[in-house]
Amino acid sequence: MLVVLVVKDGEQWLRHCLVGLSAQSHPRVGVLAIDNGSTDGSRQLLESALGPDRVIGPDHNLGFAGAVAQALQSDAAKQADYALLLHDDTVLDPGAIAALVEAAERVDGVGVVGPKVVDWDEPRRLREIGRSIDRFGFPYSPLEEGESMREVLYVSWCAMLVATGVWSRIGPPDERLGPVQDDLDFCWRARLSGFRVLMTPKALARHKEASLRGERVGTSSSDRWRYYRERAALASMLKNYGLLSLLWVLPLYLLQGLVRIGLLGIARRFQDAYQVVAAWGWNLAHLPGTVRRRVRAQAVRRVPDRSMRRSMAPAGIRLRRWGQSAVEAVLPRHEEEAEQLSSWGRALRLARDHPVATAWSLAVVVGAIAYHALFRTSPLIGPGLPAFPPTATPFFRELVSGLRHTGLGGTQAASPALGLLGLGSVLTLGSPPLLAKVMLLGLPAVAGATCYRAVRSMVQEMLPAVVAGACYGLSSLVLWGVSEGRIPALVFVAGTPWLATKLFLPFDAEFRVPAARWVVGAGLGLAVLGSFYPGALLASAVLVAAALLTPLPDVRRARGMILFGAALASGALLVFPLALDIVHGGGRALTDMAGRPDFGSLARVSLGTGPGSWPTGFFLPVAAALALVFVSRRSARTAIRAGLAAILGVYLAWFAAAGYLPPPLSNPVAYLTVAALGFSVLVGVGMADLSRQVSRMSFGHRQVGMAALAVVLAVGLAGQALQAMRGAWAVGGPDRIPAAYAAVQAPPGRYRVLWLGRTGGDAFPPPAGLPEGQVAAGAASVRYAVRPMGGASALDTGRPAAGRGYAALEDALEDILSGPTRHGGALLAPFSIRFVVARPADLPVGAARRLSRQLDLDPVPAEGLTIFENAKAPPVASVVPDADWRLAASRRGPGGTEGLTQPHPTPLLPSGQASFAGPPTTVRSLSLLSEQYDGHWRMQGKDGQTMLPPTRAFGWAVGFVSQAQATGFAIRFHGQTVRTVEMWLLAFLWAAALWATRRPTRSG
Repeated sequence: MLVVLVVKDGEQWLRHCLVGLSAQSHPRVGVLAIDNGSTDGSRQLLESALGPDRVIGPDHNLGFAGAVAQALQSDAAKQADYALLLHDDTVLDPGAIAALVEAAERVDGVGVVGPKVVDWDEPRRLREIGRSIDRFGFPYSPLEEGESMREVLYVSWCAMLVATGVWSRIGPPDERLGPVQDDLDFCWRARLSGFRVLMTPKALARHKEASLRGERVGTSSSDRWRYYRERAALASMLKNYGLLSLLWVLPLYLLQGLVRIGLLGIARRFQDAYQVVAAWGWNLAHLPGTVRRRVRAQAVRRVPDRSMRRSMAPAGIRLRRWGQSAVEAVLPRHEEEAEQLSSWGRALRLARDHPVATAWSLAVVVGAIAYHALFRTSPLIGPGLPAFPPTATPFFRELVSGLRHTGLGGTQAASPALGLLGLGSVLTLGSPPLLAKVMLLGLPAVAGATCYRAVRSMVQEMLPAVVAGACYGLSSLVLWGVSEGRIPALVFVAGTPWLATKLFLPFDAEFRVPAARWVVGAGLGLAVLGSFYPGALLASAVLVAAALLTPLPDVRRARGMILFGAALASGALLVFPLALDIVHGGGRALTDMAGRPDFGSLARVSLGTGPGSWPTGFFLPVAAALALVFVSRRSARTAIRAGLAAILGVYLAWFAAAGYLPPPLSNPVAYLTVAALGFSVLVGVGMADLSRQVSRMSFGHRQVGMAALAVVLAVGLAGQALQAMRGAWAVGGPDRIPAAYAAVQAPPGRYRVLWLGRTGGDAFPPPAGLPEGQVAAGAASVRYAVRPMGGASALDTGRPAAGRGYAALEDALEDILSGPTRHGGALLAPFSIRFVVARPADLPVGAARRLSRQLDLDPVPAEGLTIFENAKAPPVASVVPDADWRLAASRRGPGGTEGLTQPHPTPLLPSGQASFAGPPTTVRSLSLLSEQYDGHWRMQGKDGQTMLPPTRAFGWAVGFVSQAQATGFAIRFHGQTVRTVEMWLLAFLWAAALWATRRPTRSG
C-alpha cells in the first residue's frame, strides 16, 4: 500500500497531514512524496519526516496529475497493490486507509475508492460522499445522509485509492487538466474500462481546499474555477463519450453553453463568460492531444454509454428537489400539527414562511388570468405601443445609420435603446413582436421585483419588502402603462427602484463604494433608462431633491451632489450623440403629455382610464400614510426621503398636467413613478417597524394600526388584482386599429399622416402612437403627431421629435388653426402630409371648423375617424417639375407655400438605405426630399456629372434644383462616416463602462 502525497507550498497544514498518515491502523503503509517546487519549508519537513529517498523533487511544478504520473514510474509504485493519491491539505482519520482497502477488496472489480470528505475547519460539515455529473460534465454532489458504501461516478483527488491494475489499463491521469475536476476524467475512464468506483463512509478525510480558498502560496482565490471546470468537463466528454453519444450531446452542450454565456453577459459577469469561451478555445487548441487520448480510452472500453448514464445525475434533479422543498413547506412537519392546522392555516403559514415564493405564485395566477386574451394575440397593438419590425435587423440598422428613417427624417442619432431591443429580439428567437409581448407582459413583475429588492436592502426583512413590491407592481400607474402599451415607460418604471437606491447611496454615511465605480455604475443605469425614456432625468432630479431635503450633514449633501453631477455626465457620454440632440431640441424628449389635471386621480398615481383607475387605487397613499405613523427612529431617514419623494412626485405631476411647468419639465409619468415608489417604500418600512413593535409590546394602538394597515392593503391589492384580471386592456390585436383607417392606407406611394387631438389628452388611437408636440391656437389648440402611413415605429424609442422641420410644421398648423389662410393643404404639402386624421370626440370644435374651411383639404367619408385628404402632397421623395414649387422652395416660412398648386410629381425610387434613383427629366425640376435638411446629401447625374450640394427647400427640407437630366440621376447621403465614428466611440464607452462595473467572479 503506497501513499502518493503531492505537496506544493503546504507547510502550514502539511504537518497535520503527516501526523494523520503516521496514525493509520493499516499494517503496511508506505509514503512517497512529490514536492512540486515548494518555496516554503515543505521540502525540509518532508525529508525530516520521510527521509530524502522518499521525497521526489521535480524541476518545476508538474501539477497534481503530472506529479502522480512521475510517482507511478518509481519502483515503490510498481511493487504496490494500491496507490492512495493524497493532497497535502487532507488529513485522514486513523482507520481511513484500512477502510478504503477493505472496500476495494470486498467488492469485485473495484478500481477506485474514495472516502467521505468533511470540512477541515468544521468537521461536522459534509463536503463530499462521491460525485456525479450531468450529461454535460458539470458536477453534482447529492450530499444525502446515506451511511452505506455506494458506487459513484467519480471521487475527489484529495484522497483517492487506486488499484494498480487501473494504471496499466487506462494510463496515468491527464496532466493537461486541473486543478478543478480533473479527477472526473480519470474516474470516467476507469469506469469505461470496466472498473468500479466506490465511496465508503467508513473512511473519513478532512480537506482544507487551500488552493480554492486562496490560502496556498502562489494562488489567489478561485477566480478561474469556472475555466478549469469547463475545460475538464468538455475534454472528458470528448474523450469518453462514444461517437453516437457525442453526435447529440455535443450540440446540446454548445447550445446551453451559448445561453449561459449570454446570461452571464447580461448579468455583467464578463470574466465568467470569458472563462467559458477560453475553456472552449483551450479544447479546440488541444484537440489533437485529446483525440490521441480518446483513442486509448475507447480502445479499453468495456462499458457502454447507456450504463454510464445510469450513474449520472438526472436532468430534472434540481427541479424535483425544488418541488420537494415546496411540498415540505406546505405540509405540516408533524402529525399533531396537521390535526391542529386547517387548510387556510397551512396556506397562511406558507405565505408567512415563504413570502417570495407565495408572491410569485400569486403573480403567475393573476398574470395568467389577466393576460389570457393577450397571450394568443400577435402582434399586440395599442394606443402607446409602436410597431416593432418583423426582424431584429432594422433595430441595428437604424442604430448605426446616419439618417433618421422616421418622423420628418433628418440626421438625428438613434437611441442606444435600439441596440438593447435588437439584442432582446435575438434572444426571443429573432422575433421583435415576441419581444414586445414579453416586455409588455413581464415588466410589471420586474417592477415589483426591483421594488422588493430595494425595500429589502432598506429593512432587511422579506415580508414587508414583498408587500412593498406588490404595491408597486399593482399600482395604478403600472396597470395604466400595460393597458396603453407604453413599453419604454414601463422599462423606466421597472428600473426606478434600482435608480433610487443608487442615487441615495452617496448621501448616506454608509457609502463605501469607490467613487469612480459608483459614478460609472450610476451613469450606466441613467443611460439605459434614459435611452428608453428620457424623462428618467426628471425623476432622478426629484429623487436627488428628496435626498437633499432630508436632514443630513452638509458634507454628505455636497458629496452627493458632486457625484450625481458626475453620474449625469457619465450617462450623457453613454448616450452621445443623442444627448446633444436632446439639448438642441430644447428638452422636448423629456416631455410626456399623459395625464389630466385631476388631483384625486394623480394622488392615487392614476393617469387615465382602464385598469387601475378604480377608487381602490387610493389604497397606496392611504397605506403609506398609516405606515408613516409607526416608523421608528432607526428608519426615519429612509421614511423622510420616501415621503418627500412621494409628495414632490404627486404635486409636480399635477403642475405638469395643468400646464404650470415649462414643456421640458412637464412629465407626469416620471413624477408619478417617483411618487408610486415613495408610497411603496413607506409601506415596506412602516410594516417592518410596526411588526417589530407589535411583537415586543402588549395590545394597544400599534396592534390596531397593524390591523388597519392589513385591511387597507388587502382591500387595495385585491381590488387592483381584480381590475387586472378583468383584462379590459386598451392594448390588443389588429381590431384596435379603427376600420376607417383603411382609407388612409389605400393610396400608393410613400406619404405621411398628420394626427390631431385636443390638448391634455394621451395617446392617439392606433397606429398613431404618442403625440409629438402641441400647437397653441386658442380654442383650436391641438396636440399632434406626424407618422408614416404605417403608424408609430419602435425605431423612434427614446428619440425626440425635434428640428427645423417640426418648427416649420407647427408654424403651418398655427396658421391653419388660427390664421386667415384657407389653403391648409398647400401649407402641409411640403411635409408630404397626405392625410389629416383625428378621432371625432378628440378633435376640438374650433380645430374641426378651421380644417373644414380649407379649400384644398377634402373630407373623406369614414365612420369612426375624421379624415381630410391633401391632394397637393407629393411623395416623401419625388421630382416636382412645377415652376411654382421651385419658386416656393427657395423661400422660407409658410407664406411662400400658400399659392402651391397640385403638383405632377414623379416618385424617386429607393436604391438603398441612403440613396434614391431619379428618372430622366426634360425640364428644370425640383428634386425634393421631405426630410429635415442636412448638407451631406449630393446629386449626381448618371453620366458622371459633378455632384451638386443640396439647398434648404422651404426652409427645412432637402432640395435640388437641376437642369434636364437626359440619363437620370442619383441622390445619395455622404454623411455616414460621421455616424460610424460616433458608433465606434459609443461602443468603446459602453464596453469600458460595463467592464468597470462588472460583477466579481463567483467561486465554488
